Amino acid sequence: MTISGNAVISAVMLAIFSAMLIMAAGYSAEARFMPMIVGFAGAILSLVQLWRSLVSNRCVSRTETDRPGWRLEVRLLGWFAGFLLAIVAFGFLIAAPVMVVGFLVVDQRERPILAGALAAGSLAVLYLVFEILLELSLYRGLVAQFF
Repeated sequence: MTISGNAVISAVMLAIFSAMLIMAAGYSAEARFMPMIVGFAGAILSLVQLWRSLVSNRCVSRTETDRPGWRLEVRLLGWFAGFLLAIVAFGFLIAAPVMVVGFLVVDQRERPILAGALAAGSLAVLYLVFEILLELSLYRGLVAQFF
């Protein structure tokens, strides 16, 4: 059995999130709160993805022509870099919904109505969970500092 690239990346991400959890355990209660939330969520999602990759690898045999090329990875890395730049420039509350709409409409060819609804949902989750429930102020971005 060959192990797919998805399984390897999922295993690496699981190791990173596990290391984050181990390191955060040594912090004070206030300092470890956010790394623990991100670490647990990331570890669980990585574990699920690893399981799915391993199970689907056993059930489906692929040929070299079935596999997406390096262009997919470059394109997705571009979206990731754009998302990071948008967060630095405009903050989470503006960048997340805008990038969700951009990715879904431009890259995934989804209907704008669905993309808008998912963007509104991401904004609602970010605002309600972090700003209201946890009373944490999300990063506002460099542009907001000028206004």
